[in-house]
Amino acid sequence: MVRAELVYNPYLLETEVRFNGNPPRINSLVEKYQGKKLQTWISKIPAIFYDEMNGYDFQLDFSGTDLDFEELKKSFDQAGVGKDKVVLFHKEELDGRHEKTVAIDRLLEWLEDNPNRKFDFEQFKGKNKEVFEKEYPFIIIGEPLIIESIFENMEIEVDNVDSVDELRGTDLTSTPILICLNRKNMRLLQYNIIKLLNREDVSQDQLFFIISPALGKKAERVLRDLGVNDPQVVTSVKDSRIYRYLEVYPISEYIHDAICAFQEQTDDLKVILDEESRQSEISNKDIHARINGLDDILTRLKTADDYFLNLDNLGMPKEFTDAKSNLLESIRRWKIKKTKITKTDEALKLSIEFQSELNQWFEDFQEMINRVYAIVCSAIMTRCQKWYNNAAYKEDFQPDDIGPDLIPACSLPGIVEDLMKLKEEQYVMPKEDFFGKFFKGAQDNTLQEPVLEVTYYYEK
Repeated sequence: MVRAELVYNPYLLETEVRFNGNPPRINSLVEKYQGKKLQTWISKIPAIFYDEMNGYDFQLDFSGTDLDFEELKKSFDQAGVGKDKVVLFHKEELDGRHEKTVAIDRLLEWLEDNPNRKFDFEQFKGKNKEVFEKEYPFIIIGEPLIIESIFENMEIEVDNVDSVDELRGTDLTSTPILICLNRKNMRLLQYNIIKLLNREDVSQDQLFFIISPALGKKAERVLRDLGVNDPQVVTSVKDSRIYRYLEVYPISEYIHDAICAFQEQTDDLKVILDEESRQSEISNKDIHARINGLDDILTRLKTADDYFLNLDNLGMPKEFTDAKSNLLESIRRWKIKKTKITKTDEALKLSIEFQSELNQWFEDFQEMINRVYAIVCSAIMTRCQKWYNNAAYKEDFQPDDIGPDLIPACSLPGIVEDLMKLKEEQYVMPKEDFFGKFFKGAQDNTLQEPVLEVTYYYEK
């Protein structure tokens, strides 16, 4: 199955889209929504991705918050695109709005409790008062409601009004507006709705309606006739859709603005610290040169130390194994075709011959081991010397030569007597030669005595 990928960070307003691992085509509709909230084009995503992927039947990997992933799934459901056509997979999860606001609060507390001469916290808070001390506005039209206690741990600023005329000059961007409809204020409905929809700082997704049961479905029909495409009818202020709107818009904007404020302060501090560092390097040139030299020495020493610590990872040279295999193979192949000997003088001769050749093979084996051992030791010494020289700590250092002591020559014990003991003795009837059988009479019933036969199995 082909893949598309959507990465969205609501706090930095960053969006990245890839189709089969490639960025969108030039003049793609995706470019239009770069740097904007996902919700501004989330309803268009199914159609846009359909065009870019030349149809459905693909997997869409999403990286972002749980809330935005649920919104994405909802957009495909509303477009009538089921799991059989597009598989949605939450690839990488981003911390939610609540976790981010808690992290910001903790950072502010830490900055206040840990003053620093380079950072004036009170000045920072004063400069960004609109960010850190701003309450989330909430507009209620038509009926006074008290909602502060409903949204726990949230600073809500409620404004109860009877008519939208009272909101002239008020910026309603990202502000949830709850309109309470009953028999008394229905006559103002048309006026209020038209006024709100004509404002540039109001969109339909921030409008919520509590409709009195006495009005029934009539009120919803009136709302649609007035241009509200899909009225968000709620039964109370606790409706999850209102809280979702607060998370997606004002809370996300608060996190974004807070991050920007911290980043701006960080950039300002970096300029100051870089300049102080530059001045310090000028006035303390010699000290900085020594510090840099010591840093370089420490780095080199650590690198050399790591090499020495890993020296234990050296394995046995392959030549050692080969020499052992050759020795064993020579022993195995010696007189491989003749293993049964019945003559004592022949068995003794072969045993002596085997002892002689075995001694020669073992001498060759020792010579090979000594030669390889010397080469490996020399290579290790050269490598260690290079590591130490690279550390550049003591130029006059000369390590002790670890020239290898050759393996002392040793001879194999005599095995001729042991080989001659590898025999089998049994009594057998003597075998007659041709002439014996010819001259033996038919009535010769002389009994023959069994004789001792010795068989040598030197291969054992």
